Amino acid sequence: MRESQVLFRRRAAVFAAVSVLVYLALLLALRYSYQKVNRQVVSTYSASQQELAGRMAAQSIDELQDFGRQVQRLATAAETVCDGRTAPCEKLFARQMPVFAKDGALDILLLDGTGTIIARSGDQDFFSRRGMQGWPPEAVEARKKALVAAARGAVYSQVFTYRDEQNTERPALLVAAPVFARPQPPPLPVEAAPLDTPATGGAAPPATPEQTPAAQTPEEESARGELENAGAVVVPLSLEPMSARLQRIGSARARRKIMLIGPDKLILSHSTPDYVGASVAEIMALNTHPDLKKSIDAMIAGKGGTTDYYFPEGGDNHREILWGMAYAPVKTPAGAWGAAISWPHADIPLNGVFLWKYMGVALCALALLIALNLLPLMEFRRMLNTSDELLKMHDINAINEILRTINEELTEDKRVLEARVQEIESLHEQNLHILDHLSRSQLELFGTIRKPSREQRDIIRLLKRDTETLQKKPEGRFWKKASEE
Repeated sequence: MRESQVLFRRRAAVFAAVSVLVYLALLLALRYSYQKVNRQVVSTYSASQQELAGRMAAQSIDELQDFGRQVQRLATAAETVCDGRTAPCEKLFARQMPVFAKDGALDILLLDGTGTIIARSGDQDFFSRRGMQGWPPEAVEARKKALVAAARGAVYSQVFTYRDEQNTERPALLVAAPVFARPQPPPLPVEAAPLDTPATGGAAPPATPEQTPAAQTPEEESARGELENAGAVVVPLSLEPMSARLQRIGSARARRKIMLIGPDKLILSHSTPDYVGASVAEIMALNTHPDLKKSIDAMIAGKGGTTDYYFPEGGDNHREILWGMAYAPVKTPAGAWGAAISWPHADIPLNGVFLWKYMGVALCALALLIALNLLPLMEFRRMLNTSDELLKMHDINAINEILRTINEELTEDKRVLEARVQEIESLHEQNLHILDHLSRSQLELFGTIRKPSREQRDIIRLLKRDTETLQKKPEGRFWKKASEE
């Protein structure tokens, strides 16, 4: 018995060891496959977000360039309409202001060569209305460039901040275009007639083709700097409308963040409106997140790419989770910006979806290995038990003990059976007495009837048949040989 137990334990240990090794190998294969699938999902999603960031960058550049062309066209119109007159110029600006306001224009100003305001779109210029003490340095620099420009074209300032009606810091920039004085036709040269000229009635001789000056367009004169710079059209531009349009590009998921970052890491657009106008270094705590700081610096430096970093989930939950970010440079006329999209890895579509499938495969494999272990071991155990039982049967004492137990059980069953037989025979005797009494009652009841009716005859036959049936003893092998058994 002890040897069989030792053999069984050895075989069970071998089966368990082999199964554990196979299961560990399967788990490693499943883990590698799951990580590979997840890497492909994350890589594909990052590439799509990188493309989306590039679209944001391209749209930002196109919008600023389009707005610059509008300002340039307005400056060209001001050259003809204004011509030093305030009233027509202000009417022109008032008509154009609703069109410019759709793109975020806050005011339209016309400055002369000294920087004095000649005309504006409103009763009070933008900077005074915001309670600013003079123009920001970025706006002053762009204004100076426009006033001294020798060629047509829009001039953009760096981004600066202003306070809106809710006294909140908002990003803006200034777009200016030079206004040139209309060219005056050059005076015709007057040459004295030579002394030896024949008399022609005092008329000057016709000019030869070489002496006639060619007509020049204002653009050609402007390119050569021959036009006088009369002033500049200046338009302060809020970046809120452009920010709203950028947010609509990729605002499908709630926790995904869309960002546009300007010079000095100023947030120009963000999915959280309260962050606009703040520094990204403060909002995203770049000093405590070196990986994120490195990516922001690369984006501001004009590079694009993707990165992963850990950052708090947001809200009241300060637990740091894994985020991904795709960024692209935005080389605008107003300076080098950066467009970025960040997202939690848990929100990536299909990321982690296969986890339950892989876990299901692992559990099925575990159940299969357990079954493959249990079935052979159970069969082996049954064989060992059979051998043990055979060994027991060879033992005389064990066999006698079994037979003694069986004999006792049969004796008890026989005693119970005899008691049941006696009860049945007693009931049979009682039935016979009852039948005898019933027969006498029938004779007394029907014996006096000479001619019974049909119904009475049927009743008599039924009673007779029941009486004969009750008079019969129990039949069968058991009752015939009850005494022998």
